[in-house]
Amino acid sequence: MMRRPRIMKLRMFLTLAAALAGVLVLGRHFAARDSGSHPPSETLPPHQPHIEAPGWRREIPQSSPPPPAELPETEVKGAPPLAVMFGAPAWEARLNEAIDREPDTVLRAKALLALLPQMPEEALAEVAEKAVNDLPDRAYAEIALPTITNHATPAQALSVLFSDLMERPDAIALPALLTIARDAQHPFAPSALDNLRLLLRVDRGTDWAAWQHDVARRLAEGR
Repeated sequence: MMRRPRIMKLRMFLTLAAALAGVLVLGRHFAARDSGSHPPSETLPPHQPHIEAPGWRREIPQSSPPPPAELPETEVKGAPPLAVMFGAPAWEARLNEAIDREPDTVLRAKALLALLPQMPEEALAEVAEKAVNDLPDRAYAEIALPTITNHATPAQALSVLFSDLMERPDAIALPALLTIARDAQHPFAPSALDNLRLLLRVDRGTDWAAWQHDVARRLAEGR
């Protein structure tokens, strides 16, 4: 009778030991489950953005800007001088000065025609036009005739003066045309001879005496 309680106590101790061992095993299992490694995709919530480690910089390829376009050689050579780009050309200033200085149309025309030998090619036509634009007929023989009959006058100016001559009365135009036509070196000699044929309705060729007679007769008739 004395041995049964001792046996029961031994059984109870073994049962408690087994239960405690089970608890320890389960505890280790859950601890290992919680501390175990997982794939990176499971460690971050889907809505949480990826944060890059400090000091890491992503290299983004950047295309270098295209080199500046070079002007063609013809454009560089044909560019106007700096003086022209940043202000009026010098010849234009001289032209305006001559116009402002001479209020009288006759004196102004004389001054402008005197400037022709000093002007660049691009200014000749404008200077000649301003010279004869307001020149009265009474002063033509004195002011403009020596310039238009001179074969050394630049062609750009002669073209303007010749057009103006054809709008003058016969008393001015016919003698001037005859003088120009007789000068073989004058660039407008052929044009002057053609205009004589047209105005007088005759053709005397190079018989200048006959042409002189026809001009005098036309002027005497007053036609």
